[in-house]
Amino acid sequence: MSKLLLKMDQIKMSFGMKTVLDIAHIEVHDGDRIGLVGENGAGKSTLLKLMSGEREPDEGRIQRMCDVGVIHQMDEDENLDAFDAQMQAEFHAQEMRNGLSGGERTRRRIAGALSMR
Repeated sequence: MSKLLLKMDQIKMSFGMKTVLDIAHIEVHDGDRIGLVGENGAGKSTLLKLMSGEREPDEGRIQRMCDVGVIHQMDEDENLDAFDAQMQAEFHAQEMRNGLSGGERTRRRIAGALSMR
């Protein structure tokens, strides 16, 4: 049996009068691959924020048995100075400059998330 990494029970999340999440139970195990599909406003980003600890649910319990890293699609606050030299060497990224492509910025965010525990 694979290691349990995250467990969510009886999760409820609302914005005003609109309930966006009402989840009885979710478990994520080591090796799981999960896809989130839904319309705009369906709660996909909210669920990821709950999983990572960026938000707390209105109701329910979340147990994290590991760190959860989130790579945001649009990241205005990129803080790359700390590991820029390492990333350039490991991933052959261009020198830091204004105007990095979206792919280069995403590649750096992925590298940063993967360098976490």
